[in-house]
Amino acid sequence: MILWLKARRALVVLPACLVVFIVLVISVQDAIVPLPSLTGRSQVTLSLFLPVPLVAGIARCLELKLSAPEVTGVRPVPLADMAMVTAVASIGFALCATAGSLLDTPQAFATGRNVLFLVGLMLIGRSVAGEVAVMIPVGWLILTVFVGFRGPGDPYAWSIIAEPARVLHAAVAALLVFLAGLFLMPRTSRKLS
Repeated sequence: MILWLKARRALVVLPACLVVFIVLVISVQDAIVPLPSLTGRSQVTLSLFLPVPLVAGIARCLELKLSAPEVTGVRPVPLADMAMVTAVASIGFALCATAGSLLDTPQAFATGRNVLFLVGLMLIGRSVAGEVAVMIPVGWLILTVFVGFRGPGDPYAWSIIAEPARVLHAAVAALLVFLAGLFLMPRTSRKLS
């Protein structure tokens, strides 16, 4: 498994992404920015965009592989990949929950939920689109900003990531999308690229 960690560069990329992520969560907190939208100006919390470095780091580590040895090997590489993704997403969620509790900022909890949703979306996209799947969460963010709001501060239910922290359907959807992405991972991790 040492070769797997070195090939994935997991011990370098993922800790760096987690540090950047938590620094952004702490520094941004509940900052709101006006962004253009098809429904006028939407007031979007800047924290919607914070999971992107973490999602990109996970995607990068999953794409750094030794294809031929992994396809022919007997080690459970797909299970190791699933464990890595689950650990990083869980750590990201836990960091957000801790920051939300300590700083009394509910948006940090929503950011943790969004990590699970966007990582799951990227994993689902990997089963269809391969390496370019890292752009699917970014596309979801752009779609949410442009058409995800009825008016200022009033997101549609389908947007998930723009919903407030305590909205149950958003939490359930994020968990289901994350679990669906994990379920599809073994089907995509041993493909030759």
